[in-house]
Amino acid sequence: MSQNYTDTAHRLIHQSKRSQLTNTLYKYDDASIREITRECRYLNTQINQSIDTLSNLTEQSLLDSDKPSLAQLTILTLCAQRNKRCLLAYHYHRLTKLASMYWQSGGALAYLLNEHDAGGIRDDISPSELDFMRSYSQLVTQYKSPFLDVVDITSTSLEPPKDLHVSVRVVRDAGLIETQGGPVDFRIGQRFMVRRSDVERLLVQGYLEQVD
Repeated sequence: MSQNYTDTAHRLIHQSKRSQLTNTLYKYDDASIREITRECRYLNTQINQSIDTLSNLTEQSLLDSDKPSLAQLTILTLCAQRNKRCLLAYHYHRLTKLASMYWQSGGALAYLLNEHDAGGIRDDISPSELDFMRSYSQLVTQYKSPFLDVVDITSTSLEPPKDLHVSVRVVRDAGLIETQGGPVDFRIGQRFMVRRSDVERLLVQGYLEQVD
């Protein structure tokens, strides 16, 4: 086991900082997480061994004759605590970022994950994070369902629209979409005048863009 304790944990924190500064979500660093977990187990073993060695000594004898062992125990404990704090900070940052991305996507979890498209984040998150996203989406859906006919809290804008209809251009094929005026086949390059409420999700997801 390397004696450069907490180095890997510090790299995770730097990664989170870069992610925050660039407003991106990096791929889940499973290798580093496993390495830090192994290091924590090793540190815990060393701490327990040190405690067993020192447990039979009196307080005065510890202070008089075994200061190096006390110093080692302190360092090992601080390293284990630092690893834990770095792991918590790394995962808190990622969960906060995922929740933010969920709201930015208008609550469109399938679009956000987009497992069949390189633009999705499915390959960048861990299985536990995927479970978190699905549970988070279910909670939001349950909360907003009773008043969905009044307002959709996952909408990117809760300001009342100035016009009921909006002119849009298709920038990505969206296929056949059912609107209040009937089904519309959104094919790239085409323009339509449609109700804003019918296409707001497509605007958020980047399939359409509003034109004057």
